Amino acid sequence: MQLDLTQLVLPRHVENALSERQRSEERLRTFSADASHELRTPVASVRGHAELALLHRGPVPPEVTHALERIVAQSGRMGAMVDDLLLLANARRHTPPGTEVTASLTALDHDVE
Repeated sequence: MQLDLTQLVLPRHVENALSERQRSEERLRTFSADASHELRTPVASVRGHAELALLHRGPVPPEVTHALERIVAQSGRMGAMVDDLLLLANARRHTPPGTEVTASLTALDHDVE
């Protein structure tokens, strides 16, 4: 039986493509984990400063109070998203390559003012 060039080259191309996909998925997992880890501290800091400002005993205009309350609420929401991103990145890190990871997006389905 004689093999033609296609039968020799095609498996190599498929193998290369699969290897590149695996490397790409690993880069994406690493980026997601790094980004979420790096965002946790600044988001928590923004929320903490806004909460501290709301504790101010002096006269604060209502619009400032409202703005600070929105900052607290939105930074809490951002913190939850960052935590979810880190959780997803870690879940993907512990699954075999090519395995799909499913996640519920219902938590993202809430009112955004």
